[in-house]
Amino acid sequence: MDLYNTLLIFLMTIFLAAIASIVIQTIFNGISPMPSTNRIRTEMLKLAYELPIPNNIIDLGSGWGNLSFAFSRAFPLAKVIGYENSFIPYLFTVCLKFIFKYNNLQFYYQNFLKISLRKADLVVCYLFPGGMKRLNTKFEQELKPGAIVISNTFALSEKQPFKIVTINDIYHTKIYCYRF
Repeated sequence: MDLYNTLLIFLMTIFLAAIASIVIQTIFNGISPMPSTNRIRTEMLKLAYELPIPNNIIDLGSGWGNLSFAFSRAFPLAKVIGYENSFIPYLFTVCLKFIFKYNNLQFYYQNFLKISLRKADLVVCYLFPGGMKRLNTKFEQELKPGAIVISNTFALSEKQPFKIVTINDIYHTKIYCYRF
């Protein structure tokens, strides 16, 4: 076997292992890591600009890092933390953070239900109904008074948003803003 074939087999093995990892974590989480669209990220940033400048921003289920990177650039003096429990997207974001030197951004390979939100000024997320349902109580118990949650697409079932923005896209995507 020549070097070319060996390298090809190695790369295919890595690729298939990565796909398998994403599929297994998708089954475990109940949803695959999906990036927010540019239009939605832009609107979420506009909403954040209307608020007091946050010191601590947390991205729950940071996936491929789209929201984390956008908020890190938009708020360079803030500490931005992304939590992701799917290994391949987490590894991808850590590599991008290293390559592009985002100094105010940190990613953790961790289940966000097991972390503290007590220092968060702003929480951003693009999750799914089950994830949001699990966060209802966590937000109520841990977020400090005045903390804001901006959620792409999925609402909290037990709290009324102070603002809802409907995006002019094919799905009429809603962004929900909550104050705690």
